[in-house]
Amino acid sequence: MAKTILCFGSEVALDDTPFRICESLRNNHDFNFVKCDSPIDIMAYVDLDELVIIDNVKGLKRPRLFRSIEDFKQVESVTTHDIDIGTFLHVLEGMGKLKSVSIIGLPHGSSKSEIMKDLKKILTSQL
Repeated sequence: MAKTILCFGSEVALDDTPFRICESLRNNHDFNFVKCDSPIDIMAYVDLDELVIIDNVKGLKRPRLFRSIEDFKQVESVTTHDIDIGTFLHVLEGMGKLKSVSIIGLPHGSSKSEIMKDLKKILTSQL
């Protein structure tokens, strides 16, 4: 059975790398890539034994696999519009809804060609 990977991004330049990755890898039968544009999309997948997410992460120079949401700095939220994936995952964990999560962080603003080799290595050897 193919492992589901949630790809978070948008159609906005510099935030669209996860979407472009999903498109180029969609024929890989080991993974089912799902384009997501809101943290709320995670709710449809919380019953998976392992939640795997691809998203842009500021400050990275190369793709990196995170095995814990504790590795992320929480964003100070003033309104619900400020909630990012990390904050949403912390809420799910607090509610006891999060079994296991792995996040593949992509360097924010990177091009698909710059990161594809590292990303494929993570997908094939670390998941």
